[in-house]
Amino acid sequence: MVRIFLLITRTPKGVLFLALPRWWRKWRLQCYNMLMLALDFIQWWYLRGWGIYFNSLTHRIHSTLEFFSIGLLLKTLFQPFRQISANDTSGRTDPGSVFNAIIDNLLSRTIGFFVRVGIITIGCILTLIEVIFGFLLAVAWPLIPLLPVLGLILSLSGFSFGSLR
Repeated sequence: MVRIFLLITRTPKGVLFLALPRWWRKWRLQCYNMLMLALDFIQWWYLRGWGIYFNSLTHRIHSTLEFFSIGLLLKTLFQPFRQISANDTSGRTDPGSVFNAIIDNLLSRTIGFFVRVGIITIGCILTLIEVIFGFLLAVAWPLIPLLPVLGLILSLSGFSFGSLR
């Protein structure tokens, strides 16, 4: 049993007032600090933290799109691979050199097309995965602070993941 002692003291002006012991004030301050910490966490998690998460998600998606430069690859889809082209026949007009230049250009453009399509496909798939997991986490965001409480309840009830096998 905890006893709280109220002390009656005199101020320098002679007025009486009630004072709690020093340990009580210290304990009350610690409780207040813990309560404010919990309230600040809840305020951050459900207001500012959500906004920070969405800004981070849009930045990651934008960075992925910039890394794969999908827009630029679409603009240059049929350009020769690494800009290798055989346009220069050096004044030769014989059909063999012109035919070689056409085949080289066609081959370079075909290789460039398939390389760009592959990079665009990989970039789109990774961006889609990032969007899906980002929105799944956004849906789970409000429930994440409740996981430790759920874990405590499950552990006290005797649940273990070893029993799932």
